[in-house]
Amino acid sequence: MTDIRKAHYESQLTAAAAALGETVERVDAERAARARTPLIHRYDSTTTALEAIDAGAVADGDVLVVESESVVGFLVVHFAVAITEATGAFRPYALLGKPGREYSDGAWARSVDVAEEAARQLDLPLGEPGGFQNGDRALCGDGRVRTVLKVKQPTSSQPEHANDPDVQTWVYMDDGTAHRLETCETVDRASIAKARVAARRAAARACQNPDPDDLEWRTALDELTEALTYLKKVDPAAAAELEEGSRGKRIRMEIPRTLVAPGDVLYELGARLEVRDTGVREAAPGGECEWWAQLHGVNSEDRQRTYREPWTVGLPLGQAAWDLVTVDRYIPCLPA
Repeated sequence: MTDIRKAHYESQLTAAAAALGETVERVDAERAARARTPLIHRYDSTTTALEAIDAGAVADGDVLVVESESVVGFLVVHFAVAITEATGAFRPYALLGKPGREYSDGAWARSVDVAEEAARQLDLPLGEPGGFQNGDRALCGDGRVRTVLKVKQPTSSQPEHANDPDVQTWVYMDDGTAHRLETCETVDRASIAKARVAARRAAARACQNPDPDDLEWRTALDELTEALTYLKKVDPAAAAELEEGSRGKRIRMEIPRTLVAPGDVLYELGARLEVRDTGVREAAPGGECEWWAQLHGVNSEDRQRTYREPWTVGLPLGQAAWDLVTVDRYIPCLPA
């Protein structure tokens, strides 16, 4: 071996040894951090807590208590995760994709213990850890029900931008699509039964003295719309059973475009348009989500003014949220 090759070889060995030392040191530091008892930090608001995290005042695994908002959570690397039902500005517990003690091979199990004890002392209800298994049904953010194939946990803890996919938990579906965990909702018998009860309770109030200017009536109408829209997506037979077995009334009202629901008749473009479906398309990294609706003219005259076949209109979600439109909505009168 020449002197030059020998020097080059030794420099490579030196660099490799240094890199190995740095790796061991980093792993030991991470293990030591996770082995320590998490500290408890108390803040006036969840927003203030996030500011403290950004300033480096909270260590990975520490517990965050915001009594004024009924929130208790803990820090997962850089993200504050609430274990309580109330979340404030923190991320919901379900975003971990599995119970906290099982997440990342139990790396934050001690944090969960301390956080749960802090929540119990304040008598705060705990949130559901959530998570999907292969074969579960899920309602995705675009309004479609799909079957779960697998859940992919984050591969990075340091986001390069607000929508960095590497720090997101992704749910892969049977149709080849992937959706962020926070945009997916479990569909099971319990959730369907809960929606049926909510629809009946809200309909009983909504059919009594309809008054679009009355806050209580509008709240009942919103709850009814939410429950029926959910049922139409996850269990159309259950929704049809509720609506077909009832008498009802159709009421005209002015609402934000994002509250338009399937079954409404939308007054737009000088025509009456049947709303067949609605939803929100997920945004690409750095983009804005889009609200959409599939429409079709009520009769031949309405179709001549628009399109003969069903068509889809879309608007940026922010614009659709303040854009007021007029609709006729059918309200089924159901026994509570």
